[in-house]
Amino acid sequence: MKRRQVIACALGWLAGTASLMAAGGSLPALLEKPWEGYFAAVEERGFHFGIGCDGVGMLAPLNSKGEPAAHSKAIKVQFVVEELVPGGKVVAKQIDGDSLETTDKAQLNPEKLTFRGKVTGGASFEVMAEFDGSKVMLGGRVTNPGELKNPLRFAIRTQVNEVYKDLDLTDRDERKKLKDDEVKLETVAGGRGKVEMAEVTDVAKICGDKGVRSLRMEMGGYAERRFEFAASEGSAMWIDCASGKPMVDGFTIHWRPDPDKDKEGRARLTMEIR
Repeated sequence: MKRRQVIACALGWLAGTASLMAAGGSLPALLEKPWEGYFAAVEERGFHFGIGCDGVGMLAPLNSKGEPAAHSKAIKVQFVVEELVPGGKVVAKQIDGDSLETTDKAQLNPEKLTFRGKVTGGASFEVMAEFDGSKVMLGGRVTNPGELKNPLRFAIRTQVNEVYKDLDLTDRDERKKLKDDEVKLETVAGGRGKVEMAEVTDVAKICGDKGVRSLRMEMGGYAERRFEFAASEGSAMWIDCASGKPMVDGFTIHWRPDPDKDKEGRARLTMEIR
């Protein structure tokens, strides 16, 4: 398959999975085919990563032939502002797509970019993205609370959906297909843990209150691609999956910088795909 056809295939997969086109957004759009409607796109040997004009990111791992690797299951990357309301509840504020702005032009394979926007309640935020080969480095901060009185924090939510649609985990032979699928964690507190993705595990307990410093994920459903996530100093990750469900059914990685330690937004979530 020719390179342009491969890119078009991956792009169609992204768009079909999560409506990443410019509708409702106001960031500038690429004109180059097949990336129309994206603010930025990165083409690497092992993956494609795009940020839509609505500010939503999508990561598409590729197999050795340069084709989508996971049965139409891209990884969604959302930039959010979280409000900490009394009682311990966390509310993700909705981004106003029409408020998004940038001084950067739409770019294919950029080195770095920045965009800004607002959420409901008028709070303002800023997102920074840097790219270096197989590494995607993302960060951000809340720049103004607007009318919101409760504490706010910037966050990135990386959503890994169910990859094996037709897998029967009650069947022993089917489960053997996942024997090498695992997530290895290193916590901020210095502990280490491993989660077999077909097993029901209390992942929140492994993460602890201080969260995770690094995470390595390997899944056969992603064409044996290895994903490495790292939280820089002043930030950490937490993993959320449905109660009583194994991670293979889907989970979310929550990355958060400490707003008191990272006022300038220099902390980064690094995603590396090998």
